[in-house]
Amino acid sequence: MNASRLVLFVFCCLSLYTSAQNVLRGTVTDSNDKAVPKAVIRMLTSERVAVSDTAGSFAFPDISPGIHSLAVSAGGFRDTLLSCTVPQIYDLSIVLTRSSTAIQDPLNLQELLQHGLLLKTLVFDHTYNNTPVPRTRLNASDIEKWNSGQDMPYILRNAPSTVVTSDAGNGVGYTGMWIRGSDGSRINVTVNGVALNDAESQQVFWVDLPDVASTTDRIEIQRGVGSSTNGTGAFGATIRLDTEDASPSPYAQIVNAGGSFNTWKHNVQFGSGLIDDHWSVEGRLSRITSDGYIDRASSRLSSYHLSSMFRAGKSTLRLMSMGGHERTYQSWYGTPQSRIENDIEGMLTHAANNGYTEAQTANLLNSGRTYNYYLYEDQVDDYTQNHYQLHLDHVFSNVLKGKITGFYTRGFGYYEQFREGDTFSEIGLDDVPIASTIVSADTTDEEGNLFSQDFIDEFTQDDASYDFIVQTDENGDTLTDANGNALLAASAKLTQTDLVRQRWLDNHYYGTLATITYSKGGLRELTGGVNLATYDGAHYGKLVWMEHATVPTGYRFYEGTSLKRDAAAFVKGVFAFPCRLEITADMQLRQVNYVTSGSDVDLRYYDVNDDLLFFNPKLGVAFSRNLNVYYASASVANREPSRSDYVDAPQGVIPKHESMLDLEGGFRHYNPEGISWNINGYAMLYRNQLVLTGELNDVGAPIRTNVPESYRAGIESEIYTKVARHFTLSGNLTISRNRIVEFNEVIYDYTTDFDVVTNKFSNTDISFSPGIIASLEGMYSRKWTNGNQFQAGIVVKHVGKQYLDNTSNASRMLSDYTVADGLIHYEFAMAETSRASVGLRVMNLLNRKYSANGYTYSYIYGETITENFFYPQATRYFMLEAALTFGK
Repeated sequence: MNASRLVLFVFCCLSLYTSAQNVLRGTVTDSNDKAVPKAVIRMLTSERVAVSDTAGSFAFPDISPGIHSLAVSAGGFRDTLLSCTVPQIYDLSIVLTRSSTAIQDPLNLQELLQHGLLLKTLVFDHTYNNTPVPRTRLNASDIEKWNSGQDMPYILRNAPSTVVTSDAGNGVGYTGMWIRGSDGSRINVTVNGVALNDAESQQVFWVDLPDVASTTDRIEIQRGVGSSTNGTGAFGATIRLDTEDASPSPYAQIVNAGGSFNTWKHNVQFGSGLIDDHWSVEGRLSRITSDGYIDRASSRLSSYHLSSMFRAGKSTLRLMSMGGHERTYQSWYGTPQSRIENDIEGMLTHAANNGYTEAQTANLLNSGRTYNYYLYEDQVDDYTQNHYQLHLDHVFSNVLKGKITGFYTRGFGYYEQFREGDTFSEIGLDDVPIASTIVSADTTDEEGNLFSQDFIDEFTQDDASYDFIVQTDENGDTLTDANGNALLAASAKLTQTDLVRQRWLDNHYYGTLATITYSKGGLRELTGGVNLATYDGAHYGKLVWMEHATVPTGYRFYEGTSLKRDAAAFVKGVFAFPCRLEITADMQLRQVNYVTSGSDVDLRYYDVNDDLLFFNPKLGVAFSRNLNVYYASASVANREPSRSDYVDAPQGVIPKHESMLDLEGGFRHYNPEGISWNINGYAMLYRNQLVLTGELNDVGAPIRTNVPESYRAGIESEIYTKVARHFTLSGNLTISRNRIVEFNEVIYDYTTDFDVVTNKFSNTDISFSPGIIASLEGMYSRKWTNGNQFQAGIVVKHVGKQYLDNTSNASRMLSDYTVADGLIHYEFAMAETSRASVGLRVMNLLNRKYSANGYTYSYIYGETITENFFYPQATRYFMLEAALTFGK
């Protein structure tokens, strides 16, 4: 009897669970109450889409309770944004306003949308959503707003908890970003689901894909661990870029921009629209050049994007290729603190301590804050990277869909270096003999050894070395000349030389990923997926030129190979209950095998073979009521060390993998007619976190070390409000505490010998982790009925102080800074299907002198000596842009 009641109770619960969803219905009409067919209604809170029928009617079945935002588009009408509350509102009456410049689209949009050809919306996502993790979403118009040719980090720089920096100082060339104090190697980035992080360094080199923002339709940033994705584990954030959208109508666009530091951007885009109801082709070519703010920090960048789509029945096939080539002058070294402070005595001390030549010292003394250590004209980084992706989507039914992707990334290139006084042994070559003869001894050295000064004086090379061997007869007696001077076997050889070398990377990254998604009733989404990826790369060094020897043909002075296999499987589900509660569960199993061996640039041999297996579970809950969502989540993440962690580790030390428990919780309030906000608290608890020591290796990459226990904890708040009809105000504030429980600083004492000194610290700040990050943006936007648009805005960003290492030493610190950027943009219609626009973006309006990045190292020579280096960012600079668009 009890068993029967239990079965009945479970059955009733399941019935409620699967049936207590709602239907949202509505009609779309024009101002004359005439039905608008083929209107596209996109539900932004769940990314579902409906299309109105000939009577203007549409419906969304199985809608969960809560507030939902809708974006409505139709050919010949202005886009409309509205929200509704379910179950309080079931039937909507949507009235659209006609636009004289909108494109009349005769295509069957419902069929196109069903197979994945989505329209781009113009709505920034400050909307209601039930996800139990903090996220920021941008669409094409948000990306375009700040896209002036700078790398992607500068477009995202105003996102919560985000800090960016540029080696060249103006955002063109090598750039980096931190989210919640985690650098780019700990931020997982995907493009259409394919990992963009380099498999070995785990970094994202945005410079390899210049102007990728111009063909990016959407960006989502999930802070913290985020949901399961492909590639390395996310310890700071997950960034997802989507470039798959296609326009249903033909278009062409030309963009030209120019500005400070001789910066130029040229961009051409086109789209075919849908051809014969099956085909679509889109493409882009870009060219960006800049001299940079830092001396000689020039960039010469080019990129392309080409995609095609074919649909048949319920399947959609997309083929995509994108790539770029960059040639940037190196500005990795940074600017010594003494140079920034114009401390002449300090600069001379720095030059002496580091063995500067006369030319290098003069460069340091005469450069100012834009100092660049490198003087060789071809001290460049030259790299090409091409991406190929094939995506197949299939809709099996209204509740089941699947996707499979194949990808291949090809990368190759080098950076070139001029080296002064390298020994031949450092490049694996023998010394070069220049003379050998018998001479008479004419003097002795301080230790009484015989040598010939006359022989030495015959040579002018400063970098020659000499050997003298006393000649003896068979009885061991010294042989002498007629004057009684000892005879010596004298030889001269060159032990070092100036040279030019190239350090090459040559790699292949390929694999496949597949997902299948089921959704029905209270099961909002159940997705399973697998990802298989292989990285096959080579590292080697080539000699281009040597002053005192001929470069051997085909000679590589170091060489190594790498093979990394990455296999992951995940399942995640979103379950909606009648009580407005949603539960998200996510489990990922990931296996990594990394093998690398060979010799490094210092000719030290390495041999790594590491197998790692990670289980990464996640659980989140969200409860919605009226205009509010309350949520909490707990996630576990594990990640492997990078190549440099293995190779640069001290002798006998094997870096450990990192683990983190991420706890998130907060609430959101969404009011389309008032103030929307989000407050999120987080605690990221690490075990064996690899933290930056503040030092760099020989290629400018940060050196890291494991620390047993550390944490990041903070509060993130966001706000968005429509202050007036055309004016919006938005901002975010992060206050955090980032600590290492125990940290051992290792420095070397060169006073008498190569001694190791360890300094112990406790409860210190994690390097490059500011305790406060804030941003505030005011934007005025207006759109007239004739299609003309105007936009003007200003954003202010504040970043608190950051330590360069993990000792919390105030003498090794980046000062806090506040900068402001502004924009003005005007767009006007030239004809029914074409328009023009002009825009001005001014960065660092307040003309602040600040540095956003740096490094430090210390050593002992009689006393402790600390060297600090900074990366100064550009003072006030601007970009002026003009664009022509036809048909889009």
